[in-house]
Amino acid sequence: MTEPLTDKQQLKAFINAAQYIAGLTSGQDIWEEAGKVLLRFFGADFAAFGRNVADGNIDIGYRLFSDDAASVLLPEQELKTAVRDVFESGFLTFVSLPDDPPITVAFFPVLHQNRVVSVMLVGHLSNTHMEKDVLDLYLAVAGFIGSTYSRNISYSEMERRVFERTAQLTAANQELEAFAYSVSHDLRAPLRHMAGFAKLLQKRIEGRPDEKNIHYTNMIEGAAKRMGMLIDDLLSFSRTGRVEMRKVEFSMKGLMLDSIRDLGAETVGRDISWGIGELPSVWGDPSLLKLVCDNLFSNAIKFTRTRPRAEIRIGCKEDGDEFVFFVRDNGVGFDMGNVDRLFGVFHRLHHQDEFEGTGIGLANVRRIISRHGGRTWAEGSLEEGAAFYFTLPKTR
Repeated sequence: MTEPLTDKQQLKAFINAAQYIAGLTSGQDIWEEAGKVLLRFFGADFAAFGRNVADGNIDIGYRLFSDDAASVLLPEQELKTAVRDVFESGFLTFVSLPDDPPITVAFFPVLHQNRVVSVMLVGHLSNTHMEKDVLDLYLAVAGFIGSTYSRNISYSEMERRVFERTAQLTAANQELEAFAYSVSHDLRAPLRHMAGFAKLLQKRIEGRPDEKNIHYTNMIEGAAKRMGMLIDDLLSFSRTGRVEMRKVEFSMKGLMLDSIRDLGAETVGRDISWGIGELPSVWGDPSLLKLVCDNLFSNAIKFTRTRPRAEIRIGCKEDGDEFVFFVRDNGVGFDMGNVDRLFGVFHRLHHQDEFEGTGIGLANVRRIISRHGGRTWAEGSLEEGAAFYFTLPKTR
C-alpha cells in the first residue's frame, strides 16, 4: 500500500501532472498518458477510464496496475455499474473490495462542455475510503484531463475544417481554371467565323463608297481582334496557375535585359532612357519571371508613350530575407484611389482608345510572384509616373 501524500507532495504531484498533461501532443493518447500520470505522480495502484459505448454499454479500458496490485482481480460488473452511475449522475462514487489485498476504487467524472465523456477510475490498496483532500486532488486532475480533452477536440475539429475548406478551395480553383481554359478554347471557333465573315463583307462592299458599311465592318473586325487578344491572355493567365514551376538560380539582370531586347518592336521610333541598377541572382522559374518582366516593361513602355522622352528605371534593394525589385517610369501614372484594381483580372484604369490592353498582365504578375512566395504592390500619381514593386525570397 502506498503511503498517503503530504500536502506539499500533493501540490507537487498536481503541478507535475498538469505540466505533463498540458504538454501532450495531438498524436498522443490522452487517456493512456493520464493513466500513467495517476500511477507515477499520485502513487495510485490502479487506473483506468470508462466510456459509454453504443447502446448504453460500458467499456473500461486503458487499465494500469502498480507492481503491488498486479495480482488484484477486479469484479467487472461492479465496476461497470459504478461507471454507469457516474455517467448518469455526474457525481463521483466509490467501490470498496475486501479482497486480498483489499482495494478501494473511486470513480470521477471527466467533463467536456458540461457533459460526462469519460469516467476516471483510481484505485488504492486500502480498505478505507480516500480522504477528502485526496478526492479533491483527483477531481482537479479529472477536471484538467477534461480541459485538455476539450482543447484537443477543438484543435482536431479546427484542423478538420481547415483541411476541408482547403480541399474545397483547391477544387474550386481547379474547376475555375478548367472552365476558363475550356471557354477560351470554345470561343475561338465563333470568333474565327466572325472575323472571316467580316472580311467577306469587306470584299463585297469594295467599290461601293458607303462609309457606314465600312465603319461597321471595321468595328466587327476590331472587336474580333480584341476578343482574340482577351482569349489569348485568359489562356495565359490560366496556364500560369497550372504550370509546374522549375526553379533554378539565375541572374535577374540577364533575364531583364533579355526582356527589354525582346520588346524592341514596341520601342521603335521612341526616345527611351533605360536605367538598370545592380540586380542580384535569384532562385525561381526563369520563364515565369520573364513573363513578369515582359508585362511590367511593356506597361512602362506603353504608358510613357505621351512623353517626349521616356525614363524607365529598374532596381532592387534588400529588405530582410527578401529582394525588393521595382520598375519606375515617368508616364501618365494613376490615381492611388484605384490602386486596388490594378492587379485584378480585366481591370483597367484607361479607356481602350487611350491605351490598348486586356487587363490581364498585372493579374499574371501577381499570380506568378505569389507562387514564388513574394508580394506585389504599386505606387503612382496622375501625370507623375508610376512604380511597380515585387519581392522574391532570398532563399529557396
